Amino acid sequence: ALRYIRDLAQSRMLPMRPVGVEIPLSGNRFIVYFSSEDRNEFRDLVKELSDYFQTRIEMRGLGARDETKYIGSIGPCGQETCCTRFIGKFHAVNIKMAKDQGLALNPTKVTGNCGRLKCCLAYEQPVYAEARKTLPK
Repeated sequence: ALRYIRDLAQSRMLPMRPVGVEIPLSGNRFIVYFSSEDRNEFRDLVKELSDYFQTRIEMRGLGARDETKYIGSIGPCGQETCCTRFIGKFHAVNIKMAKDQGLALNPTKVTGNCGRLKCCLAYEQPVYAEARKTLPK
């Protein structure tokens, strides 16, 4: 199903990238996960897919972080990415967190696999803030 959807989106030159397809055991619908830079209408695609698969189609857009979480990947530490393993909800991450943690502001060092600031910056921030209270300057 995913291969067919990818081929169809590519042949129609749609600005989307299908990431995955879930088919519940009931088989009464397909859930298609995709990523796209812009907000677009995919009604024609949904109609063609429902005609082809003879079932209801749900399209769910994923952001950059959600896409990486869905696919799963290996982080720069050599382990499975935190978002895939245990981070359930994404928190706001900003460059100030990297400064507080003493990281070099090199984009390759503070950017995760999704192309955004690393989620672990927000996850580790409370530990650094607590340690800063007890450690000498």
